[in-house]
Amino acid sequence: MTPRSSLVVNSALAAVALLSLYSLLDLYQATKFYNQQQPDPYRIGYQAPRFAEAMKMLPPDAVVGYVSNLDFGEIRGSSAFFGAQFALAPRIVVPNDHPASGPLVLGNFSADVETSDISSRLAREQGLRVVRDFDAGVVLFRKEGAK
Repeated sequence: MTPRSSLVVNSALAAVALLSLYSLLDLYQATKFYNQQQPDPYRIGYQAPRFAEAMKMLPPDAVVGYVSNLDFGEIRGSSAFFGAQFALAPRIVVPNDHPASGPLVLGNFSADVETSDISSRLAREQGLRVVRDFDAGVVLFRKEGAK
């Protein structure tokens, strides 16, 4: 390899490195702008404070059932479910009808319903007893007959 060809190779490598750096900075700026315009669209960060009081009543190794008025097949419903799983970790949150579901069931209801109405309806339909209503759409239930 001649000194001239190594200069060309080194120049090309430097150009690739600079273009990569520019591209990373451009991606960072675009991501920053997007996050300023759309902060937490599914409100995942809001879930931890909502579930803070319920967490105190749930053992860290619990497998907790989950009920909601939001349909899991829709983005709002699945986002609410995954947000609850995230906020309650290391507790395992599963749908209430899952075989591994324990005696405690967490209700996560949207703000557009009256929590007392839906929790009493769910209690009748699914054999649940309200342990505590934490407001903000969070209710802790116990399955009837469970200790």
